[in-house]
Amino acid sequence: MRTEESNYDDIKISRNRKIGDTSIIYGIVNSQFLRMIILKEGAKAWYEQLQYYRQFMTALLALSPSVFFRRLFGAETCGFLTTLCGLNFILVFNSINIPIIFKPIVALFSPLLVFFKSGEELYDLVFVEVHSQILIYVAALLATLSLIHTTMIYAGFGNKKMTTRGESWIYTWISKYRSIDNFTVQGVIEPILTIIIGFVFWELAGDLWAAVYLWISASCVAIMQLTDKSAQMKDQAILDM
Repeated sequence: MRTEESNYDDIKISRNRKIGDTSIIYGIVNSQFLRMIILKEGAKAWYEQLQYYRQFMTALLALSPSVFFRRLFGAETCGFLTTLCGLNFILVFNSINIPIIFKPIVALFSPLLVFFKSGEELYDLVFVEVHSQILIYVAALLATLSLIHTTMIYAGFGNKKMTTRGESWIYTWISKYRSIDNFTVQGVIEPILTIIIGFVFWELAGDLWAAVYLWISASCVAIMQLTDKSAQMKDQAILDM
């Protein structure tokens, strides 16, 4: 029930998977997967793991456009492990040696290749045997910006709200001239701009793979914002009762 002390901002909590370094480590250390397997709850265990992986991949794919459009990330939404995972997935997605249907699965194990491949073979896998040269630059940009954001977090200059996925440069600029809500910017404008960039890569450079990656990333950004928005509206409805 809503009271005078009730405040919508107090319950404005993200419903999306946290992908900061501490969240990833905590999730691995405290995983109940093996316990559930031992207790013969295999079906439930695998279902939960698939749900976690889907949520993690959605957050990871949304990171690519987010690190470009935003600043001041929270500690639970960006990190060194997140950067490595994001970079790894782009490289797997870009590889001509992996059928597209298996790319999400192979991404789990591809880091192990560093123990079985020579430096020359790894170079070929990353820079030569690829679908898109543009995606190599996208990967480099993702790694650079993500590391900058992560360094800011660990240096104490990150967002005080640990679960925020950054503050939009576009929102900061538009809000100086007119009233606009954050959802419109991060859930609509940013995904549309990402989709447009994908079309530019496709039309001008003939690079469909880079375009598809950006379209998927844009969809993930929109999905995460819609998830948060629907949860916040539900919370608001509870307060208004």
